[in-house]
Amino acid sequence: MQINITGHQMEITDALRQRIAEVIQHLDEHTDSPIGHTHVILEVSKQQHQCDMQIQIGSDNFVAKDHADNMYTAIDRVADKIRRQMEKIKSRQKDSRRH
Repeated sequence: MQINITGHQMEITDALRQRIAEVIQHLDEHTDSPIGHTHVILEVSKQQHQCDMQIQIGSDNFVAKDHADNMYTAIDRVADKIRRQMEKIKSRQKDSRRH
């Protein structure tokens, strides 16, 4: 699993790197295939903290973006969005196998 973290107008701290690694590890538990490549962009503009995340799992790409007053909250919201996308794909695959 390869994780690239980019910061725009901010410094990426070890605590942020650790939180992102924890979130991706948790997402990896929800999938049958291993996560291949992850790219995270963190950005601070005025009072908003924004997180963009792109995860590649096999041939599927999951992309989410969110912003909040706190960077950790933005990371958690993005992780929830990606988890929902993963569950949606998984349920579609299960439904197609039933027919």
